[in-house]
Amino acid sequence: MFGWAHNLALAKQITSLHLWVRDRDLRGLWTAYLSSTLSYRSLSADFPALRVVHICFRSGWWGAVEGDATDRFLRWQADPKLRELCLSLERVLVGDRVVRVSCVYRVPARDVQSLLLQFPERLNRLGMDGVVRTGWERFGAGAGAMGVAGSGERGREEGRGLDVALELCPVEPVLG
Repeated sequence: MFGWAHNLALAKQITSLHLWVRDRDLRGLWTAYLSSTLSYRSLSADFPALRVVHICFRSGWWGAVEGDATDRFLRWQADPKLRELCLSLERVLVGDRVVRVSCVYRVPARDVQSLLLQFPERLNRLGMDGVVRTGWERFGAGAGAMGVAGSGERGREEGRGLDVALELCPVEPVLG
């Protein structure tokens, strides 16, 4: 996908890649490319020297699922689109690569503050704009996750594998 839009010789030298993916684009655009093993049209083929992949995945799951902020926080790895993305990546990229997915949700500011008070050991502020994030967790190993058998330990000893983190971006409610 990207190798075709850029200089192929230079694409073959890239070792680190940062992608922004939206949940509504996942199935139509990203899943096939990220999980492909084709020698002429895949992330692995386009970037053979790739060692680090970081994906910021923006999802609307937080606002679409029932429950309060605490319940959603404890179940965020159950987001079906996040799972689809991670399973696609896990099939082809995990091994000798470091793969990280930041799952980004827009959350009411009052919920972010409440979660910071409830889970101070799990959430860290990223900057002055109120964004908070969990630490990196092995995909499928988090609380409330419906993990794939064995995925929590694969690559752990070398620091490789698929890690996920939750990032909460506070938004103020719109009064209308």
